[in-house]
Amino acid sequence: MLSEIGERELAYTLLLQRKFPSWLYSIDQGATTMWERWDGYTKERGFGDVEMNSYNHYAYGAVVAWLFEHAAGIRPDKDGGWRNFTLAPEPDRRLGHLKATLRTEFGVIESAWEYGADGRCRWTYSVPEGCTATVVLPDGKTSVVKSGEGELVVR
Repeated sequence: MLSEIGERELAYTLLLQRKFPSWLYSIDQGATTMWERWDGYTKERGFGDVEMNSYNHYAYGAVVAWLFEHAAGIRPDKDGGWRNFTLAPEPDRRLGHLKATLRTEFGVIESAWEYGADGRCRWTYSVPEGCTATVVLPDGKTSVVKSGEGELVVR
């Protein structure tokens, strides 16, 4: 939701935060799944009541959807299909790099970006055969691209 209201930087801050409460706090405590409640385990209290806490809960796992749709920028068309889709990555220097691959009924969609030592961000993408993607550039300009691979380097 933070990205939807223009708070991309805050969304990344929450993603990368390691202190309680956060996704990475749970991982740092040994979690291998997403917990229903931020306080499913704390150093001070240990594990919470299992009656009130799922330790394999999808709600917070939706962060993976955010990584695909916002960080990597791979979004289905308004009807939920992949014949025509959007590529609008939202890179962040703090993460440094990201690569997302999505297998669809039409083929593989890829979106990858990384920051170089010179501070520039290099973004590469691929569009499956027979598909089109609306590419949204960092300045908001859009263009429709057909199948194949592309690359963009921005400051």
